[in-house]
Amino acid sequence: MFGRLFARRAYSTSPTAHPLTAQLRAALKASMLGRTPKRTGVIKSILADLQTASHMGSSPPSPYKTLAVSISKRLDAVETFRSSSPPRLDLADQYTEEIEILKEFAPKRPEPMTKEQLEEVVREVMKMCELEKVVGRDTGRVIKLTMERVGERAEGKDISAAVKRVGSA
Repeated sequence: MFGRLFARRAYSTSPTAHPLTAQLRAALKASMLGRTPKRTGVIKSILADLQTASHMGSSPPSPYKTLAVSISKRLDAVETFRSSSPPRLDLADQYTEEIEILKEFAPKRPEPMTKEQLEEVVREVMKMCELEKVVGRDTGRVIKLTMERVGERAEGKDISAAVKRVGSA
């Protein structure tokens, strides 16, 4: 009985909190101390979105995904307000400022690869797989291995095109 009364609660400041959530909470505190109401409001809204997402469904989405969705919604709102008749530039500018604040917390994307760099990685993968040409089932395997090597530095369509170029030569 006493175990339930004195059970330890896992608050948001617990060490199990996601790093993004902890970063947002620290930024919220600094923003409130700095008395910047616009920034405070934006950070509170994304924290609320994260809280809502954590209660939805069986497994909550990644906080980074929730942040990306929030940025995307604001981008759509900017486009809508700029294209409305008459245009609401004041609201579009407000959402643009919010996007800039949220982008501070988004993970930094690595520098994209050039075509030459990507083709070199494809050649290395083909050499590793002992392939002269890429045909049939080998195409998917080479694409998969190349994706693992380059990570987020190249998009799938660019990798596929590079495999087709290099693999058919």
